[in-house]
Amino acid sequence: MDSDATWESRLPKNYMDIISRSDSASYLYPLPKEELYNHFLNHPTIIDNGTKSFAIDKKSEKSCYMIGARGLEIEHVEKPQYWQWKSLPVSRFSEVAELKEVWFLHIKGKIEKMMLPPGTYGVYFVYKLTENISVFRRVPVELSVDFNGQVKGNGPNNYLDPLHPRQNDRGDGWREIEMGEFSIKDGENDRLVFMLKEYDTKTKKNGLIVEGIEIRAKHG
Repeated sequence: MDSDATWESRLPKNYMDIISRSDSASYLYPLPKEELYNHFLNHPTIIDNGTKSFAIDKKSEKSCYMIGARGLEIEHVEKPQYWQWKSLPVSRFSEVAELKEVWFLHIKGKIEKMMLPPGTYGVYFVYKLTENISVFRRVPVELSVDFNGQVKGNGPNNYLDPLHPRQNDRGDGWREIEMGEFSIKDGENDRLVFMLKEYDTKTKKNGLIVEGIEIRAKHG
């Protein structure tokens, strides 16, 4: 019992709520707290009808959320001539969104009441590119993060092509680029909004695959 209490103290305060939002709740509820902690640490748990995932970040041991493509507002995603939904073995989600052809990009997401402990968090766009990536070598995107009405994004000059230095290979089959950061104090868990925009209507865009947008604690 003492060991179980010790491991429970390392779990997020809202871990029971997270379990209740998971499709695997019947498996997770009976687990001893140590096994539950290690499950969250090593296996992102899909929640909210497949639109988000939850995990414990291995470096910070804080909560880490990803909003999957199905949980984002993607302009024209419902039109198959512009986007298509597909399954990829490397994705934690059942579907990702692949860009077929658009003249502008507008991807938006938001979270209400995240239940994150105090600290500084980064917001990361998680994606990959198909072989046809030349357009993203010359067309930058604008990234922004709005927390409690304060915008602290990384601005308009961000390139999704991996030749540019701000990219990071996650090691899980995906790349990421930081959209911005925000800091939470005790008792602050308000609305977080994040956006990726590209409005160069003279250039046709394609070759982008969106897995989602991740929120995790920053280190150092």
